[in-house]
Amino acid sequence: MVETGHGGGALTAAGLSCGSCGTKLPPDSRFCNKCGAPITPAAAPAEYKQVTVLFADVVHSMDIAAAVGAERLRDIMVGLADRCAAVVQRYGGTVGGFTGDGVMAVFGAPVALEDHALRACLAAFGVQEEAKQLAVEVEGRDGVELRLRVGLNSGQVIAGEIGSGPFGYTAVGEQVGIAQRMESVAPAGGVMLSESTARLVESAAALGDTELVRIKGKDTPVGARRLLGMGDGHRAVGRAESNLVGRQWEMAGVEALLDRAIDGHGAVVGVVGLPGIGKSRLVREVTATAACRGVEVFATFCESHTSQVPFHAVARLLRASFGVDGLDGQTARDRVRDRVPDADPEDVLLLDDLLGIADPNIPLPAIDPDARRRRLTELLNAASLARNAPTVYVVEDAHWIDEVSESMLADFVTVVPQTPSLVLVTGRGCADRGACRAPFAEWAGRDRAGHACRLSGRSPTRSGCAARSDTNWRATRCACHSHRRSLNRRCPSDAGNSLPDAGTSLTAYRDHKRVTEARLAAVGYLPTFLEGRSKARHIATADRQTPIPTLAVQARAACRRGVVGVGTDAADSALVGM
Repeated sequence: MVETGHGGGALTAAGLSCGSCGTKLPPDSRFCNKCGAPITPAAAPAEYKQVTVLFADVVHSMDIAAAVGAERLRDIMVGLADRCAAVVQRYGGTVGGFTGDGVMAVFGAPVALEDHALRACLAAFGVQEEAKQLAVEVEGRDGVELRLRVGLNSGQVIAGEIGSGPFGYTAVGEQVGIAQRMESVAPAGGVMLSESTARLVESAAALGDTELVRIKGKDTPVGARRLLGMGDGHRAVGRAESNLVGRQWEMAGVEALLDRAIDGHGAVVGVVGLPGIGKSRLVREVTATAACRGVEVFATFCESHTSQVPFHAVARLLRASFGVDGLDGQTARDRVRDRVPDADPEDVLLLDDLLGIADPNIPLPAIDPDARRRRLTELLNAASLARNAPTVYVVEDAHWIDEVSESMLADFVTVVPQTPSLVLVTGRGCADRGACRAPFAEWAGRDRAGHACRLSGRSPTRSGCAARSDTNWRATRCACHSHRRSLNRRCPSDAGNSLPDAGTSLTAYRDHKRVTEARLAAVGYLPTFLEGRSKARHIATADRQTPIPTLAVQARAACRRGVVGVGTDAADSALVGM
């Protein structure tokens, strides 16, 4: 029998029974028909979870108790517990218990979080900030110093309701004990991470050197690292990159749009795909290409714990665009005014506040939030239209964007076609749109400047590279090679195609046609190209004995004839290498 507590109920194989007297009850009972005790639903079963556990403890709590007395100590601890609980809940954690002079919290249970370690680190800093604010009050009133130690550890635990009493939801396992040990070795006012947590956040946090510390329950010293700060850069910074394989179709389309943006015809590209499919990698390749061509790149990324923070994503993008990061307040304000010299002074004050560089001695205009958003949007759109330098804007993980930023960026993309700008927006394709918004799908459909790119599990240009270890494969250069002139390999699935010995991979030939089609679609001449491709297919099927290189030459000529009269460099560029 699994009970939920005194006066509760338990669901057994025989049915529902009262937790107080054991009387068997109908399944829909709300009260026991014998003793009258309320019947509560059975607790959910415990389950394994990957979590990060946080322990926070007051330093020298016994000395504080002796100095202020039990009643005052209770007031201090209640205030501290309330502040800590608010921070934990802000970052999606669950308070697992209050230990009298400290707090335990779990991130990643009961709701799984892919960034549980990052959230726990942010919460640890938040808890320390709240403790410092409370410490000022305590020292001024009681003359004692209030400081916290915080420890974090990540790993697998068993999470669920504990026992039959009112103990609530918590986590059990070795990882919980290690988190408590990390707290015990943390310096006063500091945060100590275990090696498992440090590995999860090392690309997004500033960490101290590894220290070997002795903790209870371990015969040998274990590694630990101090958390020094949280960076504002993307978590992929510092990742070792390998060569990009495949994605020629997607790269060709986006690079063609980049060419048009440089020429003054902006566009919006939405890159949609499941987690880990390669959205960020594709964006990094495009931005690297843009940077090599002298195009400025400004990027922002959205985070799950900031989806309720207004202006969070757009403020980060604008700070990068205006170049105010790392500047003092007055220098940053001067730079903003140089960029928008003709703007209304009140609008500039609103922009200063959005960028976090407002002068505290100057009051802000008293306007409602909707009017504030509209005025800021008009100011930024005017500044974008006045900008002549080619620019790439990147918004990553837009499924977590806050509503205000989404609204402002949606208005911004309406003027993108009139600017030399390319906007790249990445996000996940979710079956449950209620849990995962995809604003990029709407942005990419505005006017004729929008393009959507959905990444699948296998790139359409990777079929020839799927089994490169097969000794029967042979590498040949396709006469109709891609714009990157990469080597292609013949796939066993193409063995049924009647390829002459002197020929090359028909799969690679088809891939190149996809690339060309994408590039022509980007520059707006896909219908004309399709006519030329139809002629090329007719040539290719008319004579099966003609070697593939000859067919490629004839197909190229047919496609070129299909775009005769277009008279644009963009169309000729799209056919380079065909």
